[in-house]
Amino acid sequence: MVKIGFCDNPLTQSRKLIPNPYMMVLHGGIKHFKKLMPKMTAVEVQFLQWKEVPSSSKTLSKYFRDTRALGVDIVAHTPFLVDKNKKGILYKSLNIDYCWPVVPSQYKNKPLAKINDAEINAKKVPLSKFKNLIHVLGELKVPYLTVHVMKAGIIYNDKDWKSYLKFMKWLYKISSRYNLTPLVETGGISDRQIEEVLSHGFKMNFDPA
Repeated sequence: MVKIGFCDNPLTQSRKLIPNPYMMVLHGGIKHFKKLMPKMTAVEVQFLQWKEVPSSSKTLSKYFRDTRALGVDIVAHTPFLVDKNKKGILYKSLNIDYCWPVVPSQYKNKPLAKINDAEINAKKVPLSKFKNLIHVLGELKVPYLTVHVMKAGIIYNDKDWKSYLKFMKWLYKISSRYNLTPLVETGGISDRQIEEVLSHGFKMNFDPA
């Protein structure tokens, strides 16, 4: 079954970080979109930054309850950006670093890229942050969590890839307590690695971007 929907996050703190922000909450809200698209049946709650993840599920409970009352299913997306802007300094969009469970070896001591002369680096995410996210989503009865491998155009070497698979095994184990299934999201992954993901019994989702 194909489900039609968009990204949303009622707790977004990325309004200025992303040019032309796409969260539904910034463009009339999910009820407005449901009226425009009666066949909308799904929403991805996309946490772009870890600071957007609440410490308790209570913060999101009303949003989830109201969304499901509209007949809309909810999945979630793991944070993958860090906002590097500082208070008192002119705010710049796309002033970011990427954050992943496994930092690619070739980018531990050099930037991934540059945007407007600003370096973009890779940062490692502590496992404790994933534990909290899983706990919050589990209490909210979210069935799926999409997880980036890396940035499109960058592929893990064999050693880093083994580390990523180890991380996914760990994530599956703690997620299973809540009937939550992590999905390995395409982008920054080779055909051979996709085959290996499936051979391990992991589930995938395909990012059309």
